Amino acid sequence: MNTQNVNVKTATKESSERWVKTPAFCGPVRGLAVRIAWGKARVMVVIDAERAAEEMSDAVFEAQAGGYNDYRSGQPLPHMFADVPELAAAWELGRSFAAVSDEMEGCTGCHNDRGEPCPYHG
Repeated sequence: MNTQNVNVKTATKESSERWVKTPAFCGPVRGLAVRIAWGKARVMVVIDAERAAEEMSDAVFEAQAGGYNDYRSGQPLPHMFADVPELAAAWELGRSFAAVSDEMEGCTGCHNDRGEPCPYHG
């Protein structure tokens, strides 16, 4: 089977110079590893439901950690999580946790010398 690209109009082999080239390093796709783990766990349900639940839980935890880190770096929701509600919700939860952590870091009520709980965060 011949799989070379041929220009239909001239019936000659196309030059590879005309192809769209991908940069040598496109960088990692954010969330890909978590999405793959989630997909594997979804397939695992048929084989071993208990193990699949654990692996899904791990993927959700990783998505949450990603949301926490992405808040710090200002990144939006990874495209890999957009169509998986569980991963998107976990990512948002991690992002919210990071926002609350930042808020508490600057709160004078949380950092008082009296040892009393903060009326807002306590």
